[in-house]
Amino acid sequence: MGDRPVRTKCIIQVAQGVQADLDLFTRDPHVLSRKRVELGLPIAGIGYGDAGEIYLQFNDRCEFRVEMARELMVSVFGNAAASFHYQIDGIQPGSHTVDVTGRGWAEESE
Repeated sequence: MGDRPVRTKCIIQVAQGVQADLDLFTRDPHVLSRKRVELGLPIAGIGYGDAGEIYLQFNDRCEFRVEMARELMVSVFGNAAASFHYQIDGIQPGSHTVDVTGRGWAEESE
């Protein structure tokens, strides 16, 4: 099972850009969940930060998490998504981000 990714390599933070509307960005979380299913994206969890950022945790194709996150954001937020910022480095799973566990991910020490 050494080919399972670690969770830190499957999480992305999406933050609003300068041009984005905060009210639009923090709309109903169920919209993201429904669109995720509609697009067939392998997102295991969605979390929300205190500053309005969104955290997505993927359970497959984690190396493409930026592209998949962009696809989701564009499908939900349209043109406003062009100014969103995507961060993959330094995001740790936890209650302040997103924290899905299970057999789909390797432990950090594996």
